[in-house]
Amino acid sequence: MKPFRILSIDGGGLRGIVPVMILQEIQRLLNGKPIHEAFDLIAGTSTGGLIAAGLTVSQNGLTPLYTLQDLQNIYSSRGQHIFPVRGKFLNVLDGITSLWNPEYSEKGIRKVLEELMGEYRLMDCLTPLLITAFDLKHNEPLLFKSRTAAYDPEANACLFDVCRATSAGPTYLPAHTFRFEGREVTCIDGGVYINNPTLGAIAEISRYKKDAFYNRPDLDWSDIHVLSLGTGHYTGLVSNNQAKGWGKANWARPIIDIMMHGVNKTTHSHAEELLDHGNYLRLTIDIEVEKFARMTDASEEARLYLTDQVEKQFLQNSTLQKRVKGFLERAGLFN
Repeated sequence: MKPFRILSIDGGGLRGIVPVMILQEIQRLLNGKPIHEAFDLIAGTSTGGLIAAGLTVSQNGLTPLYTLQDLQNIYSSRGQHIFPVRGKFLNVLDGITSLWNPEYSEKGIRKVLEELMGEYRLMDCLTPLLITAFDLKHNEPLLFKSRTAAYDPEANACLFDVCRATSAGPTYLPAHTFRFEGREVTCIDGGVYINNPTLGAIAEISRYKKDAFYNRPDLDWSDIHVLSLGTGHYTGLVSNNQAKGWGKANWARPIIDIMMHGVNKTTHSHAEELLDHGNYLRLTIDIEVEKFARMTDASEEARLYLTDQVEKQFLQNSTLQKRVKGFLERAGLFN
């Protein structure tokens, strides 16, 4: 049976440069085969949703508007427009004001997304997408899907709205309000419930494989292959004294990283149990230096640290490279 290949990309702010670099190596291993052609469904949360849209949006319906190098350049050059780098005094001042307001204005990300996504919509993407958000107005998860957009014009959301919604990280950026499927929604980052969207993508094809959009009625579990990409996780721990003594102000930022890491680990464990051995591969990096774990750090120093760690932990790791090649071969991508 023909494999069904899923690419899943986590949230993680400017650490999105990590999966972009990993995908560049995947594309090299595939002799330049475009990523959008290598997968049947691409799922993304937050920055992963932005990458998913960037990989697949097309102006002519034939080729992607952006290359992986374009996406890496965006993370390198436009990150400071979304999350401006501040001096120590402004950091202290912003730390006080962010107790009552989002840490960053939406002006930066709005401008970047308007320039990149313009008026393109879900159905302008070359590969089926599943991008996550959470709707505060109706207190429920919200999934932007190419499948539903294909049948319902009101579900064919503008990619600007999709990307703005999935990346509206609580405490970092304001929520995003717009109309979707005939009603007004107010969205925040999908990472609050599904930072790693692997299971959402597996559920999508499992439930709708007989739908004409996918047309895979005979698809079996053994046919599903998932490449899950993380944005790196901080390996440090909260001490006993901190855990016992912290209040709301202390927990506000660390709890986001802890929540994301916990959700990611749980999803990873479930995916390994659900799929056949060798049909699931999780790739990410360890971030050992706390100051570089911040998802909004747009400094050159942070970018160089992340790119260096991808080089050391992934590109120069012969054991991991063999696992990657084995996954790609099992998924039928070397045929």
